[in-house]
Amino acid sequence: MRSRIRAVAVMLVAAAALAAGLLLAPAPAQQANPLIAAGTITVTTDELGYVTVPHTLDAVPTYVGVTVKSPLGGGPIAQFLGADRYTATTFRARFAQYGANLVWANKTVTIAWFAETVGPTSTSSTSTSTSTSTSTSTSTTIGPTTSMVPTTT
Repeated sequence: MRSRIRAVAVMLVAAAALAAGLLLAPAPAQQANPLIAAGTITVTTDELGYVTVPHTLDAVPTYVGVTVKSPLGGGPIAQFLGADRYTATTFRARFAQYGANLVWANKTVTIAWFAETVGPTSTSSTSTSTSTSTSTSTSTTIGPTTSMVPTTT
């Protein structure tokens, strides 16, 4: 019987210490939250295999990811080589022919992409843009989220 009372007492003390720690813990430091824009676009590359991709971040991305969508009918597949020239509204991507040392020059490519940066606000939009060929881009920007430390009274 005494061991049960002791166990309950230890549990109550532990619960009280945990509750006191939550109440007295300092608030977490304010951290910047990432903004992410993503979409798909079909564009035609220039003679060096480059395309300019519009985004809706309204800030220069810190990271860009691009995935090439395979052609439905088969045939040669474009390979993403990298992205550069990040601006507040666009980034540039380059492509080559998969398995060959050939630039994907003056050819159509469909890509899924995302761009990420750090910022305090969020927006959501859908846009249509024109590049060296007609293209449609759908973008969504995901803004910051907040979290709170639970408190007890």
